[in-house]
Amino acid sequence: MHTLTILHVSDLHVRGDGRHPGDRARRRRVLGQAWECNLAEIREHSSIDLVCLTGDIAFAGQEVEYQRATDFIDEMLAALGLDRSRLFLVPGNHDIDRDIEGDAWRRLRGLGYNVRQDLSRWLAHDRGDFGGLTAQDRDAVAARQRAYRRWVSHTLNRPELVPGSTAGSHPTLGYRASVRLPRLPFDVHIIGLDSSWLAGDDADAGKLLVTDDQVYYHTADDQGEDLSGLRLALLHHPLTDLADGGDVRRLLATRADLVLHGHLHELEASQFRSPQHALYQFAAGCLYEHDRYPNTCHVLTLQLDDAGALQAGDLWLRAWSNRGDTWFNDDGLYQGSSGGRLRWFGDKEMPQQPTGEPAPPVASPSAMDALSRDQQDELVDLLIACRSIRDEQIRARILERLDSDVASGIAHHAIARVHVGNIVEMCDDHEAIPALLDAVRHYEKKSRQMKAIDGFVSSLS
Repeated sequence: MHTLTILHVSDLHVRGDGRHPGDRARRRRVLGQAWECNLAEIREHSSIDLVCLTGDIAFAGQEVEYQRATDFIDEMLAALGLDRSRLFLVPGNHDIDRDIEGDAWRRLRGLGYNVRQDLSRWLAHDRGDFGGLTAQDRDAVAARQRAYRRWVSHTLNRPELVPGSTAGSHPTLGYRASVRLPRLPFDVHIIGLDSSWLAGDDADAGKLLVTDDQVYYHTADDQGEDLSGLRLALLHHPLTDLADGGDVRRLLATRADLVLHGHLHELEASQFRSPQHALYQFAAGCLYEHDRYPNTCHVLTLQLDDAGALQAGDLWLRAWSNRGDTWFNDDGLYQGSSGGRLRWFGDKEMPQQPTGEPAPPVASPSAMDALSRDQQDELVDLLIACRSIRDEQIRARILERLDSDVASGIAHHAIARVHVGNIVEMCDDHEAIPALLDAVRHYEKKSRQMKAIDGFVSSLS
């Protein structure tokens, strides 16, 4: 058995020099000496092989922000005994410069979800104009990541981590980098997927595309065969935020072993299972939001066989304490963790429910009055925060638990929030909200989000 240990961080949000000194002091409180002590403790107890940074390095995609991030990243690597060759990263929505090329971005995003296959091929192959857009429009949208890509290529001296830098790679989006660590008999393939290239406002969810071609380009060898060894996919957004998230998830289920992402600003472990495959996904929390925020990072240790196949995964969860001015082992997220550590998958599956005082089962009321539009919207907000509802496959199973007359009338939509809105509206029309909540409870059990939904229902009586 072999091990690979990864420090996964995300959402650094480095700002330019124009911020108030108080803001810089807040950041230093979290990522200054306390962070150095955190890294020292991590190194004392774990030998880190790779550092994965899943986006939002900057706050506004500005060159000065990346200049400031460089020292932080170099000091982090040095504290772990690593150099830049062990760092892998992808851009986030905050790595987009929204102040440039807005017209080209609006035209491209306005093409919509239904042309995603043609758009995917157009981005991967120079085939002239598409949908009224030209190659210049395509380059203009990519230019919004110019500061990020220059920083990765020239400052970090990692040109292989930007699109089009190696023969046969996707010319516009993402990358694949393969490393062979001295003690491992197989390659580790880092599949860097750009989920942020189409980001541009505060309503990105459900409008972003990874594209099929980006996945195909970076998950196959030169002959189109599946990669051998460990296949680790990085992207910024959770798959549920993508317009083509279902497509991407199904592709990655057979072409990747593990997905690491950011953006959620909270730790979240999940897995997608089909009859033949399992895809493990982990969201890093936010490394820095502000000094009173529960900033987080984690260490992931993988157990691998001689071919690089996953056998087990162990998590070490670390969080910032505003009261203690220190980073600590976080046992507040999942039952069964001790010293911030727990087995995620392998011989003993990860506990799925957050810790807390045990609560008696709550039954949904047998009947409810019709909801107002505002109440429907509030229930949609609560439901979409449930991990079971965000999973398209589990959402389909929830619908199977409803009366067939109700389920058959619910219009499907690729955007999860819109689909959940349709579900709530149809169930409310048919007095089936209690049945819907019972179906959700089957998967959520006693989760904090289910308790919040129960509290909402209680407030209606």
